[in-house]
Amino acid sequence: SKIAEKIRGKLRDIDTVFEINENTLALVLPVTGREGAEVVVKKIQGELRGSWRYAISTYPDNGQDEEELINFAKESLMKGESNSSQEDDKEKEEK
Repeated sequence: SKIAEKIRGKLRDIDTVFEINENTLALVLPVTGREGAEVVVKKIQGELRGSWRYAISTYPDNGQDEEELINFAKESLMKGESNSSQEDDKEKEEK
């Protein structure tokens, strides 16, 4: 997708972006950790317009394998434990 391509341009060579489905992208950021993932989110915020949500899942804290890590992120999104884009935060403040 166009969005995945834009994001890919902001990442390191060892990082990966792939589509889980039409509305969901996953980023694999080896040797990054939670703080590093937050930095990546800030880097790509300018590329993504509108409201969007994200969840961060780290190995080994949130899972021992790919399936567990993806499930943790999905569950975080479904439970509303995800974070939102700055644009979305601004909309909430204005209401």
